[in-house]
Amino acid sequence: MKDRYLFRGKRISESAANGEWVIGYYTGEDNKNHYIKDLCGAYYTVIPKTVGQFTGLLDKNGVRIFEGDVVMDTEWKDSPYFPVVWDWNLARFAMDITNKPNLKPVYIEGNHYWGLDRVINDSMIVIGNVHDHPELLKETAQ
Repeated sequence: MKDRYLFRGKRISESAANGEWVIGYYTGEDNKNHYIKDLCGAYYTVIPKTVGQFTGLLDKNGVRIFEGDVVMDTEWKDSPYFPVVWDWNLARFAMDITNKPNLKPVYIEGNHYWGLDRVINDSMIVIGNVHDHPELLKETAQ
């Protein structure tokens, strides 16, 4: 997929655009700032903790799924919310199920993840992200 190397981050600026999301190519960092070049070629300084890579996957509505998004399964009654993370041990994007006590995790060196590429389906949707909606992370499985 040609968009596989897209990133997003929230802008840092003096204008009203401060805090808006920028999607584009991650161009690096210096001692304190991270930069994204948008699809029109403009460069933006972004908040480092908000930078997340596009997973290469789309939800059922065609919305890009980025690292840091929160997803749920619309066909699963009382579906828990899953933050999308990078699983360093298996070098893949995954859904973090650490705080979902009723779900069976795959234990790999202490990590509790479900590989996103294995579970994404036609009923999965993005419901927000961990930066704009941190309250979604407080939701737990029933």
